[in-house]
Amino acid sequence: MIPSTKISSVFEKQLQEIADELRNPFNGQTDVDFKNILDFVSKMWEDDETLKDTCLIKPIVFGCGGHGIRLHNDNKYDVMMEMKFRYYDAITVKKDQDRPGIYHLNFQDLPCNKYMTDKMLSDGSDLKREDVHAWAQAILENAHGSTVRGRREIYLLRYKRRNNSHTIHAVSSTREFYIDFAPAVKLVVDESSAQALPKAWPGPKRSKATTFMLIAADFELSVLNQVGKATKDALLLMQALCIVKNLPKIRNYHHVTLALLLHDWKKIDPQSSLATVFLSLLLNLWDGIRKEDLCYFCDADLSLISNFSKTELAEYATVLKSSMETLTSISLRKKLDEGSCRRFFFK
Repeated sequence: MIPSTKISSVFEKQLQEIADELRNPFNGQTDVDFKNILDFVSKMWEDDETLKDTCLIKPIVFGCGGHGIRLHNDNKYDVMMEMKFRYYDAITVKKDQDRPGIYHLNFQDLPCNKYMTDKMLSDGSDLKREDVHAWAQAILENAHGSTVRGRREIYLLRYKRRNNSHTIHAVSSTREFYIDFAPAVKLVVDESSAQALPKAWPGPKRSKATTFMLIAADFELSVLNQVGKATKDALLLMQALCIVKNLPKIRNYHHVTLALLLHDWKKIDPQSSLATVFLSLLLNLWDGIRKEDLCYFCDADLSLISNFSKTELAEYATVLKSSMETLTSISLRKKLDEGSCRRFFFK
């Protein structure tokens, strides 16, 4: 339990100064260079003849670029290319019985064109993950070598296929950044909007080719817009802390999930202080790693730490506990040397 009534105002002030220093002024709405390149790539998708005859495309900036909680040195954006198939609300979403939190998308009840039937669906009418990626690759690799004008600079684009996404690397004479594109299928699940990302997942070979992971990007963004400035600043602090402490497998979605859960549990609210929210996030992250229990806020079946080994979990828990105990102790001091907290957030 965080002793919020005893947290010193000096500690709160230092955390706020650090968060202000960490914050990146650019996000998906204000970065003109990013928006110009996104428009260029989106038009490539819209102009694809096969795609026109099959589904509508909508780019959704999500993750740090979408909600604007970005570190000062963050040079990456995440974009979902949401594929809205005709009669998408008739797609049957089936749970994978061998992979908790993973699903299969069945198109049996949808009218499908020949391309979909021949290229994209299994014999049982499940959407094939790798064929969705191949479709995205065939479009995006055409951007390789193209140039796009930003606000002041000309950017050269390079393309690279990754396991579950497609990266456009934009380079100018003064700046470079990355955009990870992920194809996503628009769905209706329990009467709510959701997206399914094609994602490889260990398990039986018989169902390996059609695995998808569900996310609720719209819900995440809408809730994060209501949590208050302190929570957004605390998320910046958590990102920076995990980088400094060399915990690379802890990603921003771990922090965001915890923040949304804590708000849902009424443990923090928009009036909570920055120090209270930050220490609560740190405590609950340690607790989740220690207990090997950290699941996606919209799907309790989907573990966010399934890719951690037992050794990594133990090591991460030790580092987080040490940081939590030290920072909690610092938070109770009435006097602090200037910069007492900086070593936790800056290398």
